Amino acid sequence: MGAAPGSSATSLPLQRRQIRQATPDAPPPPQPSTAADNPFAEQQPLTPPSEEPTEPAPEERRRATRPKKSAFAQAGAAVDADWEAPHEEFSEELPEWDEGAQHIARPPGRRWSPLAVFTGIVLLLACAAGGALLIWLSLKEKKQNVSSDGSNTEMQRRSVLADSLIKPPGQTLEQRVSWELYADSLVQRVPGTLDPLFAPSTVDRRPYLHDADTALPRVEKFFARTPRPDIGPIERLKIAPLLLSTGERIALFRISTTTNEAGGLGRFYDVDPNEPLQLDWDLFEETHDEVLKNYLLDKSQHNESQWFQVGLRRTHGLELNEEQRETFHPFELQGAASGGVRVYAYCRKSLPIGKRLDELMDWSEVYLGTLLVGVEQMQTGEFRLMILDFRGSGLVQEK
Repeated sequence: MGAAPGSSATSLPLQRRQIRQATPDAPPPPQPSTAADNPFAEQQPLTPPSEEPTEPAPEERRRATRPKKSAFAQAGAAVDADWEAPHEEFSEELPEWDEGAQHIARPPGRRWSPLAVFTGIVLLLACAAGGALLIWLSLKEKKQNVSSDGSNTEMQRRSVLADSLIKPPGQTLEQRVSWELYADSLVQRVPGTLDPLFAPSTVDRRPYLHDADTALPRVEKFFARTPRPDIGPIERLKIAPLLLSTGERIALFRISTTTNEAGGLGRFYDVDPNEPLQLDWDLFEETHDEVLKNYLLDKSQHNESQWFQVGLRRTHGLELNEEQRETFHPFELQGAASGGVRVYAYCRKSLPIGKRLDELMDWSEVYLGTLLVGVEQMQTGEFRLMILDFRGSGLVQEK
C-alpha cells in the first residue's frame, strides 16, 4: 500500500510522456496568405509551403556558425531544449514565406505604350510647324514694309553694297558706295555710245569720241580693216583701277568685237549727263590690238622706248635675286583686256621716277597709266622691261 501511491505518483508523468509520444503532431490548419496578392501568379497560395525546407533554417545557419559553448552553457541549453523545439519548427517555415513576399511585392517594369509615343511625336511636329509659321509671317511682314517705301529699298541696296566693299586708302566708305552706284548707272548708257560708233553707216562719230580731232583718223582706219570689226558683248570689269596720274577711280568695260573675242578695254568720259558718253579710243585700240605684246615680240623695236596705256600693280619681285630686289621696284603690267598679255617691269629705286612710283602706288590697288617703257639688259644677261616715266609725273617733258 505504501508503494502504490509512490508508484502511482511516478507513473503519471510516464503516461503523459507516452501519450505525447504516441499521438503524432497534427498539422497546423491552413492559413490565408498574408502577402500581397500577385496578379501574375496562376493561383494564390493558401497554406505555407512544404515542411521540408530546401535550405537550412536561419536558426540552424546561426547555430552552425556559432562558436562552441562551454560545458556550463551546454547544460543550460539542454534544459531549454523543450522550449526551443517548437520555435525551431515554426522558424523553418519563414524563409520561403519571406522570399514569396518579396517576389510578390516586386512591381513589374514600366513601359511606354505605342499610343503615348505616337501622341508625343504628333505634339512635337505641331510645335515645330507652329514655330516655322510664325517665322515665315514675321519675314513676310518685314519684306512688305521695306518694299512699300522706295527710300527704304535704296537704303537697303546701299547697305548691302557697303558690306561687300573694302574701304580703299584715302577714300571713305560713303564715297566708295556713291561711286559704285554711279558706275552701275554707266552700264545703261554705254550702248548709246558704242552702237552709233560701230554703226556701218557713215555717221558723225565725233560726239562719241574723247579728243575726237586726234582719235578720228585712227577710228576711220580701224573700221577700214577687212573684215570690218563689229561690236560684240559688253561687260563691266569687277576691278575698278585708280588713275596713276590723278588717283581718280574709274570704271572699265571689256568691249568684245567680231575680230577679237577678248576685246579691248573701254574707258568712258561723262562730260554731260544729257550727252552720250565719250570713249577713250587710244586705250581701246591698244588693248584690242595688243600693241604691248607686239612690241615685246618684235626685237627690232627694242632700241627705242615707247608709250603704252597699261594696267599695273606692285609685286614682291620673287623672280629676282636679292641684289636685284635691292636695286629695282618690281611691277606687273597688263596690256590686254583678256589678261593674256602680262609682263614684269622694273624701275630703279635711285631714279626720281622710281621714288615717285613708290610714293603714289599702294600695294592693295590696281592702277591705269600711260608708261614710257624700254628694254634693258640686266647684269645677269637677261633682258627686262624698264619703266622710264609715266604721264602726269611732271618729271620730264611729255610728247
